[in-house]
Amino acid sequence: MNHQIFIWVRLLCASFTVLWLLPYHVVAFELSTQALNQDEEKQAKRPLLEDFYQRPSSHQVTLSPDGKKIVWIYALDNKSLRHLMVLDLKTYKTIKLLTAPNIILPVWHRSSESLFVVTDTSIVELSLSDIHKRTTIMKFDKSTNQTFEKYDSRLDAIYYSENDEKSHRIFRLGRLEKPILLLESVETIRNFYHYPQKGTLFYSLHFNDRIEIFAKEQGKTRSLRTCDMIKRCSLKGVDIKSGKLFINSNAQSRIDALASLDVETKKEYLLLADPKGISDREHTLIRNGKHIYTSFFGDFRQFYSPISSVQSALKQLTLLFPRKNLKLQLNEGMTRWLVEVTGGNMQLPSYYYYSPETNNLKNITQLVEQKSPKVAEHNLIEAMPLTYKARDGLSVQSYVWLPKNTALKSAPLVTFVHGGPWKRLKGEYDVITQLLVSNGYIVFQPNFRASRGFGVDFILAGAKTFGQGKTHNDIIDGIETLLDKGIGNRDKLGIFGHSFGGFSVLGALAFEPNYFKAGFATAPPAQMPSFNSEKTRKKMGRSKPKRGFDRVHQDRVFLIDDRDQAEVDRLYSISPDAHKMAIKAPLIIAAGAKDIKVPVSDVKSFSLALKLANKPVSLFIDKQANHSFHWEPTWLSLTYLMEHFFAEHLGGQVHKSNEKTYQKYILEMEAFSTKEVKQYFTLNKGL
Repeated sequence: MNHQIFIWVRLLCASFTVLWLLPYHVVAFELSTQALNQDEEKQAKRPLLEDFYQRPSSHQVTLSPDGKKIVWIYALDNKSLRHLMVLDLKTYKTIKLLTAPNIILPVWHRSSESLFVVTDTSIVELSLSDIHKRTTIMKFDKSTNQTFEKYDSRLDAIYYSENDEKSHRIFRLGRLEKPILLLESVETIRNFYHYPQKGTLFYSLHFNDRIEIFAKEQGKTRSLRTCDMIKRCSLKGVDIKSGKLFINSNAQSRIDALASLDVETKKEYLLLADPKGISDREHTLIRNGKHIYTSFFGDFRQFYSPISSVQSALKQLTLLFPRKNLKLQLNEGMTRWLVEVTGGNMQLPSYYYYSPETNNLKNITQLVEQKSPKVAEHNLIEAMPLTYKARDGLSVQSYVWLPKNTALKSAPLVTFVHGGPWKRLKGEYDVITQLLVSNGYIVFQPNFRASRGFGVDFILAGAKTFGQGKTHNDIIDGIETLLDKGIGNRDKLGIFGHSFGGFSVLGALAFEPNYFKAGFATAPPAQMPSFNSEKTRKKMGRSKPKRGFDRVHQDRVFLIDDRDQAEVDRLYSISPDAHKMAIKAPLIIAAGAKDIKVPVSDVKSFSLALKLANKPVSLFIDKQANHSFHWEPTWLSLTYLMEHFFAEHLGGQVHKSNEKTYQKYILEMEAFSTKEVKQYFTLNKGL
């Protein structure tokens, strides 16, 4: 069956002053026979495109302090109402406690007999013995931006904050008490620990350019530790008996590790760094002043505990779930655990009730998650971790996803570049990745230098080289590593990315014009100097915050110092925008009209310059979308577009879908207007 998809888009006519509507030009896909002449029986067994977008219905799944109950928020797709559910782990009976449109977070009371329910307007306590008994603890004052901070089971007290033009304030609200103001600062307060019996409060303040840890004792305040973007630290817990703080620090290892800070001497002692010496500390459980466990994330999440019984249980669980990522919750006695399991080939998480004493592991997923995966696990692919050497010798971690029943040497290969650039990929389930792999593509996900999670030196290794620099080289070196191993067809290379990933797509096609055969970029800045200029920040509402962390300072340390003209000129010279006329491969660019990070005018300008030079570029702008395309119709339509785009240029397959809806939606995306063309010629007469 031969298919043609006709998508009408606005095109520039020869005079460049009038816009025509013509079929089958910029994005009209003559899909290859190989892509669409699939056996009808095999096609019928394949999931629909929409199936890959299934999301879990259960969220905030939380174990009670006694380990005998689980609570969670249940919400169906596109439904405003949320249901608060509780499961008795002895009888395995489920009860609906509450239905409301604005439930945000359930928090267990220390007795395990009641719950604090945080909504966007209030905090309400629910009794499990009488679900109709509801006590309003407080109603939020929106004028002062009141927000729930935490519940401290030691003191049976709730802490909340106020954050207005004047200051940031922390209050304690105990039973039968009026709110007590604990702390007020013109800076942002984070990670506070209160010990009223000793008159002590430990906390950290986030300044524009640093974090500082303080002790407030008997009304006197002392600074204990100061750190910044390079010398990092954060407060994680307190051992009040020994007078030591648990902190996250990279002072001794250059990767984030768990350390102890003596309150009196201010000396720091390393407690635990990644035994493999690769990854940053990810999460630490401190309970009653004791270190229970710490996790690190290299290829997958790994746990370490100084308690032998806990370490034994952690090792057992890791063996039971290889190449999976676990999240753990332990009851107060550490005798009952809730284990959440996720993985690259798991569309929805699984939940287990675990007893380390008996090594009994019970799957309770069907009791917690109302949905079943629309794409079965055997139809999905697990991530294969790969660490390779970049051309300068730096080790780079990545993931490779290999299609089933495919000759790898001849298979098309698509590189998926993450955003940030200070994000990282973790080998988890991803819609785009699984769609592409099921269509016969190899998918490569590099955690190039500057990706977070691998230490400050790894981030610094990519600083201020974005564009035709080291991060770009890492991506190319990873692809070459795969090709050298017989994985992927050199003549069928594609690339996809969002935000910084989209920036990398533009660069890949500009810097390597004969290497990639197709590129798909969403919300892409075309150059760092303009994106990070003071003018753009003001225009997009990204100016310096009133208090707390300043992204501008981070960008000036790691990305570009926009005050240094020589640096601005250098970074522009290696930007995709400076090399755009070298682009040869077909390119699709998509952006949101409501994007407050990347100016849509810059995206239009870049795209129009390519169009005027007769480059194979297509631009789609969604009037409803912001930077992250959270609106579902946008992502579904763009995914449909990407599937057919890569099928045309790389030869993969496509999934059945509600194609008429997506074609109609794509038609409605805004392209260029005559006015914009005239303005462009006025501003760029030399082109």
